[in-house]
Amino acid sequence: MNDEELLNQLSEDTGSPEESAELLPVIHELQEWKASPPSIQETARLTDVLVRLLKARRKSTISYRL
Repeated sequence: MNDEELLNQLSEDTGSPEESAELLPVIHELQEWKASPPSIQETARLTDVLVRLLKARRKSTISYRL
């Protein structure tokens, strides 16, 4: 995606051409960023947190419906 397309998409998402122009350099940095692959331990910690959050959300949804 070229800069014009990115700006158009950002403007659509934010509703602000000015904010979109400010975000464009951040988008470029993120595109170039090379994250290291997560370790098995990091993946397990993330999975544990997500499972707890989903369980909590499910409980709150169930009690709301009752």
